[in-house]
Parts: sequence; C-alpha cells; structure tokens
Amino acid sequence: DAIVNGKQYELNLYYTYNSYKLTINYLLDSDKTTVLHAPYVKEGLTYNDVYHVTSPTGSALKNGYQDLVPSIVRVNGVMPANDVTVNVYYSEPLTVSYVINEANNQFAEYESQVTLPATMTVTKGTTGVAVADIPEVEGYTFVGWDTDDAVVTNGFFTMPEKNVVFEGYWTKNNYPYTVKFMWGTESIREDETGTKAFGDSYGPTSTDIDG
Repeated sequence: DAIVNGKQYELNLYYTYNSYKLTINYLLDSDKTTVLHAPYVKEGLTYNDVYHVTSPTGSALKNGYQDLVPSIVRVNGVMPANDVTVNVYYSEPLTVSYVINEANNQFAEYESQVTLPATMTVTKGTTGVAVADIPEVEGYTFVGWDTDDAVVTNGFFTMPEKNVVFEGYWTKNNYPYTVKFMWGTESIREDETGTKAFGDSYGPTSTDIDG
C-alpha cells in the first residue's frame, strides 16, 4: 500500500512464468557428433513443466544406422528455471545371454530339460540390469550364474561396452534309499541303506537270505 496526496492506493504486482526451451539431440555414440535424427526442440516450456519424449528408432533414423539402439529410450524430466539440452547416443545393441557351462558334464544328459532365460538386448551403460531367475531342473541343485563380463552386486549389474554371457552350474542331488527284505509283512533280513546320486541305479548288495 502507498499514500499519495493524502489518499491510500493499493499496488498489485503480477508475475508470469519465464519460458524455456527443451532440446534433445540424437547422435552417434562412437563420435558424439554424427546426427542420426533431427533434434527435438520444444519452446515455451515453463518452470516445473513435465516432459516425456520417446527417442526415435528403426526407420526413423538415418540410413545405415537403423539397427542402432538409443542410450535413453524415453527422455523424462521436469523443467528447471533454465533451458535444457539432452543428448541421446546411439550404439550397436548389446546382448545378455545364458548358457550351460560345458565343463559341467555331469549335467549333460539332462541338458534338454533346462529352459534357459531368453537373450536380452541392452544398451551399454544401462544400470540395474537384473540377472535372470534360476531355472529349476528335477534332481539337480543350481549352483549359480557365473560371468567374467560384468560385475554383479546383489543380483544386478551395469551393462559394460560388450556382450555379457552368464554360465550356469548345476550339481546332482544325492538321495537316501532303503532296501527291505520281506516275507509277506515280516522283515527277514536287516535293511540295506545308502545314498545315490539322481539318476543312478541302486539295489541290494546281496540277495542271500539265511535259511
């Protein structure tokens, strides 16, 4: 409020949001300069505006680069009080695959029972990539997935600049068995007991019975 010439006046101040520009560049990862798609540009955004922009792929990219994958599949964010520029880089797709360790030959005869996890396509630098679940196989215990291609922490890893192959290890379970020698419902000899690995044959060491 202000007093002018003995009169009181009320002064109102009005504000408008500043406008800002969002620019997304689509570039080849290997040189960081080759443009694979025209930049996405949106002007007139204001503070706290939310944006979601899906990165172009496939035929939308420059000829000769249509098989490449983006480092950011969808650019998401909230507009700050300044212009924003985001660079999306495109590179060859990398894979995460799962195989049975060939040295684990005690498992070979039952390989056909294993349904291995599907191969995944992952962009390098992707964080929080989860290691696949354990395939269950009757008569075997899964030891674990092993790889020298990535550093796994608590079941997750960051995709390196190469394909990642996990090798699975299984061991045969051992089970106890009992052979009983019966005449009708009467036991006529001490039981034979032992332990055998899954798939192994078993039977009495002798069938002789006194009398």
